Amino acid sequence: MDSEQKITHLCLSDKSEMIVSQTMDELEEELDSTVFFRANRQHILHIDSIGSIHNYFNGKLKVVLVNDPDREIIVSREKAPLFKNWLNS
Repeated sequence: MDSEQKITHLCLSDKSEMIVSQTMDELEEELDSTVFFRANRQHILHIDSIGSIHNYFNGKLKVVLVNDPDREIIVSREKAPLFKNWLNS
C-alpha cells in the first residue's frame, strides 16, 4: 500500500492497484499487525511482499519487494529495530 497526494493505493500481488477511501493511518489501525507493517508515511508492507532487506545509509533499511523490485522503500533508523523485531516474530 502506498499513499501519494492524499490518495491511498493498494498495490496487489498481481501488480494491479486499487484506490481506497481510508487514510494510511486508518488502514494501519484496521490491518493485522502480525502480517502488515507501516514502513514509512507512504508504505504499509505485507510480510509476503518482502523480497529482501538491505542496510542503507545511517542505520536505515532498504526493502526490496517481491513483485516490484524497482520501488524504493526505506525504513527509518528509528523504525528499523521495530521492523526487524516484527520480521522475527
